Amino acid sequence: MSRRARDEAFQDEVLSKLRRLGVKMNSLTWKVYAMSKELDDLATEVAEIKTVAESAVVTITNLAQMVRDAGTDATKLKALAADLDASAKSLGDAIVAGTPAAPTPVEPQPT
Repeated sequence: MSRRARDEAFQDEVLSKLRRLGVKMNSLTWKVYAMSKELDDLATEVAEIKTVAESAVVTITNLAQMVRDAGTDATKLKALAADLDASAKSLGDAIVAGTPAAPTPVEPQPT
């Protein structure tokens, strides 16, 4: 084999490897993009859950004072109980709505 033929064969081999590397880099870029999107989605969900949790803390904190303020007035206590039931239902609904189904594990695919 002549030197020129060897050089061309070497160049073809290098170009082939560079193309395969480019394909792998493109695949990796898309995977990183997908992970970034998933992280953004998770951050949004965490913020939503934090808001619901903070609201629950405020409601529970205010509940003690509301009970003290109601004293022994049966009408006020019944109204307070009804408000508490509504708040509990609202919180339960928010938790259910914000709880995604268990994700299906994804096994990494060799590239």
